[in-house]
Amino acid sequence: MAPFAGSIGAPAVLTFLVEEIPEGGLEWSQEMPPEWVDPLLGPQFRRDGHPIVLEVSITRRGRNVVVQGRLTGSLAYVCSRCAGDATREVDHAFSHVFVSRSHHPAFPDDLDAPGEAEFTFYDGHEVRVEPVVAEEFVLSMPWFPVCSESCRGLCPHCGQNLNEGTCSCEADVVDPRWAPLLNLKRTR
Repeated sequence: MAPFAGSIGAPAVLTFLVEEIPEGGLEWSQEMPPEWVDPLLGPQFRRDGHPIVLEVSITRRGRNVVVQGRLTGSLAYVCSRCAGDATREVDHAFSHVFVSRSHHPAFPDDLDAPGEAEFTFYDGHEVRVEPVVAEEFVLSMPWFPVCSESCRGLCPHCGQNLNEGTCSCEADVVDPRWAPLLNLKRTR
């Protein structure tokens, strides 16, 4: 069974019938299709030609389902400080437990779940893993990616990339919007 079944253009959904998950669980690895990856990327990120790969293991514990996964690959992005192009390796592991609401009104104490696992209650006979994978992928990306922690950014006056050299702008230039406050300090 291919995890991403469906018609071309339809959203890819990883849906599993709990009763059909074998005793030993399921494991697989798959490249995530570009039509799945692209809508999840923030405006500064883009695919760099390397695939995003999902490795997942699904096991059943009674009516509960434990999903352990890892997303790997790389993405290109624009640095939030210097606006230069950079590449970021994606290597994000996650654990998630689907708890049957009809059998457990609260998270069961006897469930041997991995540490730090998130959980979701589900109703019925199936679990939808794709929304969890999508959420984990989005959460794995930084809000303000930088090319390096030591990135010096751009000069706010002339736009010079300060990683490539210094500029001739004055260091003590006061933003004109704050100048009235500077005058208050001088009058006292």
